[in-house]
Amino acid sequence: MLLGVDGGGTKTEAVLCDTEGNVIRRVIGGPSSAVGIPFDTVKMNLSQILHDVCRMDTDLEGAIDSVYLGISGCGIPLFRERYFEYVQELLGSIPANVGSDSMNPFYGECGTSDGIVAICGTGSSAFAYKNGIIHRVDGHGYLLGDESGGYRMGQMALNAALREEDGRGPKTILTQLCRQKAGKPIMDALAEINDGGKTVIASYARCLLEARERNDGVAVRLMDGIENTMAETIIAAGNFVDAHPKKVVLCGSIWKADSRFYDRVSAKLGKDFLTVKLDTPPVYGAVVKAYTQIYATGVSGDFKKNFKNTYERGSLHEIHQYAGT
Repeated sequence: MLLGVDGGGTKTEAVLCDTEGNVIRRVIGGPSSAVGIPFDTVKMNLSQILHDVCRMDTDLEGAIDSVYLGISGCGIPLFRERYFEYVQELLGSIPANVGSDSMNPFYGECGTSDGIVAICGTGSSAFAYKNGIIHRVDGHGYLLGDESGGYRMGQMALNAALREEDGRGPKTILTQLCRQKAGKPIMDALAEINDGGKTVIASYARCLLEARERNDGVAVRLMDGIENTMAETIIAAGNFVDAHPKKVVLCGSIWKADSRFYDRVSAKLGKDFLTVKLDTPPVYGAVVKAYTQIYATGVSGDFKKNFKNTYERGSLHEIHQYAGT
């Protein structure tokens, strides 16, 4: 049996499957991010999830043959070492490893081959993988980086609306769209938006995407800058990869939400890059990584097909009472 885990700041998904890719059990539980969550809470959540996915109360050893946990924040060596020590303590002699959740989509599409994963959701980043070495580009957080993500888009949309409202900027459909979303003029909604923080501001990214679809001049200019920056991030990551063409796995809500964003960024990359949209959940990549820890060869095409056919049908248990939260 193989166990793959995809963990973030909102939830964690664990999947148990056989070596043919057939999903036996899925568990969705509490957050396990290495950033912003007390480690005692993380340990309680992970212990509950791992025990539940294996349907065992105490000893997990013997139930599974290989484990990989892709956890948010574990690209940082200090966090990764801390999680690894905990996982070793919990799982004993079972081959297990820990890494960043950002690489889960990449492992699912590329296995152990060299390539790039480009993430564009609330934040944005790219990771180059070469000979087992991972190099990150951007992903520096919404205050200092993440220059093409949903937060930055939402911030630009709101700023354009505010500039029109106070007479500093040109007329734009963004003002109307942001007002509709807020249910009031943006000036009157500032306190609520600021109190909502990153998540609320990122939700206004949809306004920018819709305004661009309607060929609003301000939105077109802003989105052109966003797309250029995303392309620059991917190209910079490509400098660390020798393959031709350089395979780029695209994941995150923005790639899914706007086909024009995908088309325009892909066009800016040129023929040296081959873009691939993710067609499996991120936890699939964690399962593939667990597989490659014990087998020299990558998974077969049938493995992926079996996983996709059984993922939704697999026994799913959601832990609604998250430990420590």
